[in-house]
Amino acid sequence: MVEQAGPTENDSPSAASSDIDWTTPPPLIDVRSPAEFAQGHIPGARNVPLFSDEERATVGTLYKKKGREAALDKGLELVGPKLAFLVTEIRQHGGCRPLIYCWRGGMRSGAVCGLMQIVGLSCGRLAGGYKAYRRHIRAFFTKPAPLLVVGGYTGSGKTILLHRLAQQGLQIVDLEGLAHHKGSVFGHINEQQQPSNEQFENNLFAAMQGLDSQRFILVENESRVIGKVHLPEPFYEQLRSAPLISLDVPQEARISRLVADYATTDKEELLAAARSIQKKLGRENLRRVEEHIVADNYGAACAILLGYYDVYYDRGVSRRSKESIYPLSISGTDLEADVSRIKEKIASLAIACRQEPCHA
Repeated sequence: MVEQAGPTENDSPSAASSDIDWTTPPPLIDVRSPAEFAQGHIPGARNVPLFSDEERATVGTLYKKKGREAALDKGLELVGPKLAFLVTEIRQHGGCRPLIYCWRGGMRSGAVCGLMQIVGLSCGRLAGGYKAYRRHIRAFFTKPAPLLVVGGYTGSGKTILLHRLAQQGLQIVDLEGLAHHKGSVFGHINEQQQPSNEQFENNLFAAMQGLDSQRFILVENESRVIGKVHLPEPFYEQLRSAPLISLDVPQEARISRLVADYATTDKEELLAAARSIQKKLGRENLRRVEEHIVADNYGAACAILLGYYDVYYDRGVSRRSKESIYPLSISGTDLEADVSRIKEKIASLAIACRQEPCHA
């Protein structure tokens, strides 16, 4: 069954990506192959593949070499033994009237919906399939978002502060959490494997659904690339031009936080990360960092590394408009007091920007 756009004989009601409330989407069934699903899928979807990766390749090869009819015949041969499994999986996980999709909303989703109708299960199809969904989210990122950026030197505790602010009712999007990476060369440590860039964009879109466009959305100050994933370019441009609360945290507090985060990490992993920036850090500084890590003197190692990272942070901030930067000194040790000061700053900025003040 080669992917074809448009309706099939067993056509089912379809829904366009732009018409779906992605805050609370219907149950989603992705009938593409496991490799397609792994590359990128709609968050929350369950993969019930019509073909395995190998089967999809076989059908595709037949289509190119012998034409559509031969590919269809092979597809039917491969799918036949799976019909009971497909019905059982969708019954168990599809809920009430699932939305089924494939790459373009063509033959794969049409065939599965036709099968569901035969056995008396109601379902819908995502018009245009996953391809249309991707087009929809790319358009979404071009729309203005009320971003407010929280920045500061490495070790300032920005992620913890953002999550505490979220607990008090403010809107945040945790970019590093979505990327499974803290942003630095050490950022992969103690994190899950990063998603594909495509999946990161899908997850970012999902995280922004339901947020109030009349209130600030807090995000951490990030570069264009977080580990191996890239922020969508229109989103990144908005982040760069948004107001920035630049936190000033004493170095002692920053070092203490970093030591707590990394002191239990495998030394070889830390050493490998440090060595990856040898050219920028300098041979002598790297030698000293290595000695301190081996000797369990993590605070001294952090102090050297912060000298490197602080320079890069200052360089990035210097490219921003000075009028958009709002310095704020906090302790770095008293979480509640620091959160209170940040909330006061946000409230004053909200009034200045003629937005609804953020509520506790």
